[in-house]
Amino acid sequence: MKKGLLSILASALLVVGCQNYDDQFTLLENQITALTQTVDGLSQVQSTLASLSGTVNSLSSTVTGLGDAIDTAVAEGLADIQEDITAIEAAVADVASSDAVADLADAVAASQEDLDDLLATSSVFSGAVIINNQSTLDAFYNMGVGLAIVNGSVDIDVTADMDIEKVQSVVNNILTTTGAYSYNVAGATVGKVTFNNLSGTQTLTVQNTGAYMFKNLVSAGQITLMDTYQSKVDTVHLGKLTTVTSLSDGTANQLDFDAAEEMHLSSLAYYGGDLTLHTKKGGVLDISSLTDTNLSDVVAPFDLSIDGPASVTVTGIKGDASSGSDTGAMSFTNVGTVAVSNFGGAITIGTGVDVATLEDVATSPVFTAADDLTTVSIEGVTAYGKTYDVSGTTAQAATLLTAAFIDVAFTDANNGNLASVTITGKVDSFTSTSQDIATMTLDNLTSRVVSVSDAEELTTLTTGTSKINDFTLTNCDDLTSAALDFDVYTTVVAS
Repeated sequence: MKKGLLSILASALLVVGCQNYDDQFTLLENQITALTQTVDGLSQVQSTLASLSGTVNSLSSTVTGLGDAIDTAVAEGLADIQEDITAIEAAVADVASSDAVADLADAVAASQEDLDDLLATSSVFSGAVIINNQSTLDAFYNMGVGLAIVNGSVDIDVTADMDIEKVQSVVNNILTTTGAYSYNVAGATVGKVTFNNLSGTQTLTVQNTGAYMFKNLVSAGQITLMDTYQSKVDTVHLGKLTTVTSLSDGTANQLDFDAAEEMHLSSLAYYGGDLTLHTKKGGVLDISSLTDTNLSDVVAPFDLSIDGPASVTVTGIKGDASSGSDTGAMSFTNVGTVAVSNFGGAITIGTGVDVATLEDVATSPVFTAADDLTTVSIEGVTAYGKTYDVSGTTAQAATLLTAAFIDVAFTDANNGNLASVTITGKVDSFTSTSQDIATMTLDNLTSRVVSVSDAEELTTLTTGTSKINDFTLTNCDDLTSAALDFDVYTTVVAS
């Protein structure tokens, strides 16, 4: 077998041994990724390599699970794997020109050819799996676990007269494909299936009549989960997905399933584009691993729009504009409880949000449609440049704070249900004309202007250890408890 640099590594990952080839591959990929900003053409190499990585990792997992059910031919000729990996790492470290990138691209292409050769001579199914009637379904059903690795594409078109239990069995037997995977139902009366055994594929396009269940899918290219039967989709489960080119429900960069009680993207750390997610109101959304830091450890801001879940907590998305002017944005609609921390981009709280907690934010939040908001806590940035690309001089005069610090405003027309407000950190101005606020806490606040008026229900106001340059309180006749302990601030020293 002809060996390109990366084919050695790709083949190595198909063998179960005592060495951790996954870690070695990750190290190699990270080394290549780190050069994308400086070497022309390396980004394409990185993209191709990422696809190969996903395929190889999925194959590795599948081969491990099959044990004696697959031949050992893939292990032949791999005795020098460690030496080859070392050579690959050294070659990557020396990449510093477009010519070197071209050589590396040739090695990637050669490795793909070698992987193809390896699979063609092993006990895997090579070719296209095409199922479009009961006869073809029966034929592939009889192959059983022989479909575990499909060195090719899968195209399944299901009609109402086909045996859905056999369809489910065939789907269960397909663990990894090296080509595209397409599954389509002819109508709403076709039974639903799950895809929980699939671990990796290239392009994935599925039209199902029920939940989209891919609990073990780790990597794929473009994933399209069609919303044709949206009202029947109660769950979208991609909980182990770590590598994906794009997500779509028929519209790029969105998963809009307003009947879904659960949507799991639990392991996805980086997406690479704007993303819209919509669940049933009161549903569950897990994006706990999501960040805006790419494989090169560079913050790449994006816009995130969320509608429906009972609660969302975002802590890993920075919105750092140090690499450009864009800081990204987040918007929330019909999310009962929103919690965002350490974010430098724009935040929009919309209708259907009851509670919002925004900690250490650097861009003025928007509340113009937050008509259901009852409780809000906002912390402006606590230090210059803590997480964001903000700037300030060591001493600001009467203006106190620069535009890097936020403005907060509430009005009765837009925020008529607001009952409790807490404002802390560095805020250029805070103004409120919302009538129903009963409790207001301005604790450890540094602000140029604070203006509260027409708060007819306000009974408790506390300023704590705040420093405020211009404070105005008017038409708050029900105020019974006011602890105004703030200092007048005329000059600020940046922290």
